Amino acid sequence: MTRRARYLIIALAVLAGAAAVAFLLSRSEHNTTKERSLADIANSIARAIGCPDKEYLYDDLYFWDTMYGVNCYNEGKGGKVTVVRAYRTPESIPIVLQDWQPLITSERPLITGKNWFAVGSAAEVQRVRKLVEGASAITTHVPQVDHSLSPEREAVTTCVRFAAGAINDRALNSAQYRQMLPYLDKMYPGFKRVIEGSMPADSAQELKQISEHDVGRLEPYISKYGIKAKEFCADRFIKPTASPK
Repeated sequence: MTRRARYLIIALAVLAGAAAVAFLLSRSEHNTTKERSLADIANSIARAIGCPDKEYLYDDLYFWDTMYGVNCYNEGKGGKVTVVRAYRTPESIPIVLQDWQPLITSERPLITGKNWFAVGSAAEVQRVRKLVEGASAITTHVPQVDHSLSPEREAVTTCVRFAAGAINDRALNSAQYRQMLPYLDKMYPGFKRVIEGSMPADSAQELKQISEHDVGRLEPYISKYGIKAKEFCADRFIKPTASPK
């Protein structure tokens, strides 16, 4: 089981009891003209669900591709969470879903679109099916796919996972943070500057409090401060090219 899958099981178990967008990289691999932003896509799906309370994920700090997400909380239904994720690259969806498979059940099925997916209660997912254009049939099956990445994408994924871990450790495990930081700064020159400039001290303290009382909200909180780190990793390994005309 991957690190992301373990985190998701822990986090969503806390939020759901029994179960479980607007920073865009400026490079042609991610950009096309006149397309809806990831935030527009994810928020339109959240509106179809009808989220009484929600938090945003400003990027995926466990995967190379640009993502925007919404966690919809419905405390009237026992605090369960419905997750919405939109990715820049449609090919990312079946790869990312490999980690979500353990959380997809008949009670919490999956629905997908061209470059997005949602996992939630059967009733909420059914609303998405009816209201969101391009939605697939509802399913509990995630097809097995070749999830190997190009060397560049694998390098970004590894870098950004180190960054997410460092942001987390800075607040929650200072000894490990101090031990690993010189090594990571040598591996990725400038890493220390990016990590220490990404989150102010008071936010690090707030992250610590969240970890003690509401671990399921760690990922959205960290995502606010991981944007610069994601950009740092992507700029290091994905070469920009001229934008399409």
